[in-house]
Amino acid sequence: MFKYADINDIRSVNTSYPFNTYVNDNYNYPDLFEDIDQKKVRELLDLLDLNVQSLIDDSNAADTYSYIYENNMYALTLDNIKVIFKHNDLPVVNLDSAIYTSIEETELNELQDYVLLELPAFVENLMLTSSNTHESSDTIVSLMDEDINLDDIIKLIKHNNTLWDDCKDITDKDVVSTLFAENKIKMTFENVKHYCSCIGSWNIDGTLVAFMNCNEEKSMEEFTKLVESNDEHEKELLSSVVESDGINDKIAFSIFNNRILIDIWCKDLSQLNVKRIRYVVDEGIISISPSTYQDIIAEHPLLSKYLLCKNPDSIISEWDEFAFSITDVVEMLSWIEYKKYHNFILNKIELESITPTIANALLSYFCKSYSEFNLSLYTEAMEKSSNPVLKVLASTCCIAKRLIAMNELAGIFAKTKGIFEGLEKQGEVYSISKQVEGAQDFMEALHQSKYIGQVKEKGDYLTGKVLKRKPK
Repeated sequence: MFKYADINDIRSVNTSYPFNTYVNDNYNYPDLFEDIDQKKVRELLDLLDLNVQSLIDDSNAADTYSYIYENNMYALTLDNIKVIFKHNDLPVVNLDSAIYTSIEETELNELQDYVLLELPAFVENLMLTSSNTHESSDTIVSLMDEDINLDDIIKLIKHNNTLWDDCKDITDKDVVSTLFAENKIKMTFENVKHYCSCIGSWNIDGTLVAFMNCNEEKSMEEFTKLVESNDEHEKELLSSVVESDGINDKIAFSIFNNRILIDIWCKDLSQLNVKRIRYVVDEGIISISPSTYQDIIAEHPLLSKYLLCKNPDSIISEWDEFAFSITDVVEMLSWIEYKKYHNFILNKIELESITPTIANALLSYFCKSYSEFNLSLYTEAMEKSSNPVLKVLASTCCIAKRLIAMNELAGIFAKTKGIFEGLEKQGEVYSISKQVEGAQDFMEALHQSKYIGQVKEKGDYLTGKVLKRKPK
């Protein structure tokens, strides 16, 4: 019929019984146009409104191919596109994995225009197939200028295995966030800055935390090579990285180790976690000055001893600037690192600052074998303490070590009174209950120092006569 019937008669029949369904699915459709004048072939092709499913290159025969190709009379399928590539002596090896990129790299203008006309369907049917996972980043960016939803762009990013070099030409925050959330972009400081710019925040968020941790080595490399910057956004970003507990410690350490960046993060040390504070101190990246000490313990008070024991010489040299509380000062007497500074520390304690609690702490200190003696502090502590046991134990230790002159004891006992009442009176018999902890040792120490005579037991008490002493 195609060969011998008049074109108008064919048109009439086609109106009632369309031929295109038969032709579109016919794998040998070129045979229908053999030995027909080229002009009539083209009229027939126009008439039939074709969308052939299996494009055939018959350029050496009826040559329906050229007209069908030029007029988009074929279905956009992978096999048909391969026919077009082969016709133009183009390699088809990458069509299965990067079909759009492959097409864009050619000069097949008709095919490129046809793809753009059918872009949404082309993306869904060909670009999102399981094998098509290597579209270039430039290709995907170029699609954003075409008639395609951003949701499809995001689908393509997730679907492809492509690692993007950068995203500087993208400003949509959802698209940029997808690149980082899916780990589809290289870890560079510039890319991270662009991400922050797009989302409108320079504080590291969960997406960036996961991204940097996933690219730990590269993150460390990037931060290590940074140079000093006066950009406030960069400073805010870097501070938020070292302050984030979610960031791997090695990444934070790489920023600390870049000494050029120290002024960026050291202004608010209280925001660092304990492990990171210990790192910068142990590595000598920061020194403990009065200001850094106060900054850190404001948030981490339990680090006080650790900080103060790192370099006692330095602390002592700036003692007044640290303005320690009396509680801190007394506690430092128990730290072995400050043993050689006990006299210095004791001399810094003002008598007016001694409360009953501090008095007890000082008496506990004077009980220790390593303690240094300070008569005025001991006397004040004996007077203000309400703990008879501590008084007895401390006095026993100090008397036994001959730290108190015998002619000073009477004055001390007179001020202290309580269980010591009577000890200041020469010639009197002094007694103390056996139930008082340390009473036996106390009496023996007084006897050994010849302050009292022989210690005797009298019921529930220990007694001894206060010996007479020569005046000074």
